[in-house]
Amino acid sequence: MTSSNSFEEKKNEADVGVVDAYSEEEADAVFGAAADGKGPNYLSLGWIKATFICIKSMIGLGVLAVPYCAQVMGAVPSMICMWFIWVLMTFVALQIVGYKLRHPEVYSVADAAYREFGVLGREVAGAAYVLYVIFCVGSSLLTISIGLNYLSNHGTCTVVFTLIAACFLWGTSSIRTLSKVGWIMYIGAACILIALGTLVIAVGVEDRPSAAPATGPWSKDLQVVAKPSFIDAMNIISTLTFCLSGSTAFWPVIAEMPKPQDFKKSIWICQLTVIGAYTIAGMVTYYYAGQYVTSPALATASPIVRNVCYGFAIVSLLASTTLYIHLAAKFIFVRVLRGSKHLVSNTPKHWIFWFGATAICSFIPFVIAEAITVFSNLVSLIGALFGVFTTLQAMPALWLSDHKAKIRAGGNTLKFNLIVAANVIIFVLGCFLQITGTIVAAMAIHNQIKDGTETPPFSCASNA
Repeated sequence: MTSSNSFEEKKNEADVGVVDAYSEEEADAVFGAAADGKGPNYLSLGWIKATFICIKSMIGLGVLAVPYCAQVMGAVPSMICMWFIWVLMTFVALQIVGYKLRHPEVYSVADAAYREFGVLGREVAGAAYVLYVIFCVGSSLLTISIGLNYLSNHGTCTVVFTLIAACFLWGTSSIRTLSKVGWIMYIGAACILIALGTLVIAVGVEDRPSAAPATGPWSKDLQVVAKPSFIDAMNIISTLTFCLSGSTAFWPVIAEMPKPQDFKKSIWICQLTVIGAYTIAGMVTYYYAGQYVTSPALATASPIVRNVCYGFAIVSLLASTTLYIHLAAKFIFVRVLRGSKHLVSNTPKHWIFWFGATAICSFIPFVIAEAITVFSNLVSLIGALFGVFTTLQAMPALWLSDHKAKIRAGGNTLKFNLIVAANVIIFVLGCFLQITGTIVAAMAIHNQIKDGTETPPFSCASNA
């Protein structure tokens, strides 16, 4: 891959909010023009659809873990941690915009790593991104099977539910452009917000949460400030980081926008929606359920409401999993066919590689999720290793490398020096979260194996 020399002199002129180093005429630096005029129009994603795609990449069933986080850490510490992590994630997300505008040839975090750190950087970042997404998809497939088991009262073998979901997602993720995938994100975003709203209203009006004693008095035992162990606290922080690390999907989103400078609007609307949903849903649910909150929180409500919520949540989860499969497949697809006519033309090779990539990213997660007996804790390990790496470590490292000449030259403005300091601090915090999160996840895997509580591979038993 070659860099765009016409932008080389501009790379040190832009900070986080740069909007002037990129023009529409150069917006095809990744995809080029369709060779036959009939290929997919990748550069057709407007900022409104991009906003909903970002919202769906950030708001999944992870939001339903927030009430449990409040129970373990206490309401105030958990909210402080969540908002702090949100600020960090918003900062690095905005830097993705600046980097893309300075270097329009960059499609993914792997491309950026190649530009700054060479072949090794590209391979490490690319492998981290794909592994992270693959395990997220596998986790989503299992969660979908849990919801289907709830709704059908374990109507069939759990493996069948998971396989049906994988087949369905292969079809939806094979839509070739994010502009068209964006219509699915509208539905997904609406469904998760309806599910959260239904849950919040239900726990507020119902007599007691489903896990509370059926009769007699009960106590919420609300914890304003709890006293968790270090391991429990780090596990919660890792969970919150994982829930808010969807910005790793922002790189390919901005790459399909004809006006990437508009992506700043998408990020701000997305991030404000995300923190609002997490805070309101998390705190209201915890306030009314207290110690009887469940994880995921949908089961906190009565069985009927729980099933209604799961119905909407499954649709939302199908939408977000469609997005992640699409992005992982597109990463492989662009990596293999970039620079050839087959990337943008409806040739047989184009179709074979595209459907092959989406099939790989749909069915390998299915096999991994069903075959690995400690999969749930392995997802936590992968999230700690690669979720943090592709967000809180990668972007600060990329920004600092991109501006190293200006940093070494000195004599910079206060704003620039503050941005340098912020990137260094975020990178160090990312290393800390990665190390501690990895240790906690590894311990959980060890304990699960030691206790003999592994999930049988390809089990038909209900996981609800």
